[in-house]
Amino acid sequence: MHEDAYQNPLCAYKYTGLDNEGQKINPFTFIKHGENADCIAAVLRFLNAVDMNAIEEMIRSIPEAVGTLAVMPDIQKEFYLKLMQIRLNQLTKNNN
Repeated sequence: MHEDAYQNPLCAYKYTGLDNEGQKINPFTFIKHGENADCIAAVLRFLNAVDMNAIEEMIRSIPEAVGTLAVMPDIQKEFYLKLMQIRLNQLTKNNN
């Protein structure tokens, strides 16, 4: 779970200020370095505005299936919710 939460995500954007010049960045590494004040300000705005209860409710409301088409099983919903909580906790910890 830790690997999925922190090590695997790569941003579609490339940043030229980190060690891996021209490489896609890991957003948690980028935020942790704190090199971009606009990014840190955006993270803080997000942390102050996010309503995890509304996000959780929305995810839980996704049907497991529609007719014979599988949409999202409960175990996948739980995985996404746990992943988001881990990431949110890390962002909160890094920006307090």
